[in-house]
Amino acid sequence: MDTLHIYTRVSSTAQEEDGTSLDTQKQLGIARAKALGMKAKVWNEGGQSSKGDDLLNRPELTQILTRIESGEIKHLWVFNTDRLSRNETTWSLIRLKLLQNDVKLHTASGTFQLSNPMDKLLLGILSEISAYDNTLRTERMRLGKLSRLRQGCWIGGVAPYGYKVVDRKLVVQAEEAKTVREIFREYCEGMSVKRIRKSLIEKGVRPRRGNKIWSLGSVEALLSNSHYRGSYTVTDKKYKETVEIQCEAILSPSLLQNYNAARQNRKTHRAGESNLRNFYLLRGLLFCGHCESVLGGRIYPTQRRSVYYCTRRERLRDDPYAKNLTKCTCGPYLRIKETDEFIWKTVVEVLEQSHHYKEKIKQLSLNAKKADGAEAIDSRSLQSQIRRTGREIQEIKRSVVSVESSRILQKRGSDVVDAILKNLDEHLQSIEARRLDLLSRLKNADKLKRWTNWMIDFGTRITELKTMKDEAKKEFLEGIVSKITVISAPDNRYTCTLFFRLPYVQDKLLKAKVIGAKKTAKGARFTVQDGKDTITAELHLPVMKRRRRQT
Repeated sequence: MDTLHIYTRVSSTAQEEDGTSLDTQKQLGIARAKALGMKAKVWNEGGQSSKGDDLLNRPELTQILTRIESGEIKHLWVFNTDRLSRNETTWSLIRLKLLQNDVKLHTASGTFQLSNPMDKLLLGILSEISAYDNTLRTERMRLGKLSRLRQGCWIGGVAPYGYKVVDRKLVVQAEEAKTVREIFREYCEGMSVKRIRKSLIEKGVRPRRGNKIWSLGSVEALLSNSHYRGSYTVTDKKYKETVEIQCEAILSPSLLQNYNAARQNRKTHRAGESNLRNFYLLRGLLFCGHCESVLGGRIYPTQRRSVYYCTRRERLRDDPYAKNLTKCTCGPYLRIKETDEFIWKTVVEVLEQSHHYKEKIKQLSLNAKKADGAEAIDSRSLQSQIRRTGREIQEIKRSVVSVESSRILQKRGSDVVDAILKNLDEHLQSIEARRLDLLSRLKNADKLKRWTNWMIDFGTRITELKTMKDEAKKEFLEGIVSKITVISAPDNRYTCTLFFRLPYVQDKLLKAKVIGAKKTAKGARFTVQDGKDTITAELHLPVMKRRRRQT
């Protein structure tokens, strides 16, 4: 007696739609086997979506095809051809196997003998219809998702820590939100991510997804999560459309301002040298090209060696709780002496050939005297406004104390006091935000002035770059280069990408007939064509021989 092999599958997104559930398919297949006088064998694939449809996620179908090739299966039943596949490539492969082995395909709508040209044509048409239907369904799902996003709905996945999903919207989860605010406050107070994680563990605060303790990566991800500010973005890869969705903010504006200031201060502190005992020419400029972490410096006096190293790689290596975190794949340490010489040589070679650099020096020299007076006035104005806002903040804080005192002395009702305090808090946040903005503008103005001064100073002495002292080299590099990324490769090879602040690389001096173009010493008119602001060079460090101990 022949056997009818019954293959059942449903899309995980349409488990019980249109009467095509797994149980329904099974019962229809068994009924067809009885009608044909055959035995029935059921192959249940379960819920497998047609998205990315191939044979890798179809173990049952793979076994069926293997048995078809060996000649064990001659009759196959499916509810519809799209149960086998909606993917054109996969379906072509399946259809070829059925044709080569003379297998009859039974469906709810009839039986197909692929050796029959008419059946083969009809089955091909049905498969094309299934593929087209799948494409339309995918497109409808994509458009539906974008539509729900525009309405502020949360689409898929677990809600971020601090939120829960209610009616497809992100709603603040009070207890977790309290933890989020505490984490941000501790960060603003100067606590490191490592200390914050330790504090959470000691308090018994558990993260999401069943983890028993917090990892450094989860704390860092929480601190960089934009949801807590009151919005987040989702980008559709096909249409390249980015949708911004508003949600309830967990962080207050004042706490957010303090966090941004603290984060900026830490970046500046990491790049600074005030707390370092040793001098590192490229400290603060070098970044790991694998994980984008800053490279630190270390000197081993007894081993007579000094190296730059990936701070993330070492931190995760030494962290007992970081077993499940993604490790940095950077290679061996960079030797400081050879790396410094290579980077400095590359920068000097670029600037010696840069017309843009020389022209910039001339412009700065001419404009410096004119700008000095205006910059001095602007700087004094900013400092005056900063002092004024500082006094206003102190006055508001004294007012808060006075209002609270009136509550204690029962001179005012609690409702009145709460209303006054709310207004004072909103005004305080506004003033603090303005003060931070003024401080930032003053800092940028001072930075620009310092940059102009050293450009004029060093630019006129480009021939002396090779003999410059280390401290002067460092100051010069920080003004010319914004950052340097390093990617390691086998055999002690490193790909270094230098990011210049201006397009110095391979710029050109072109003759021009444009009115107002500059004149060279010979009188010919010219214009400077910008080059690139990056250059990539390969650094090869030979393997160091180990020193033998003297006995």
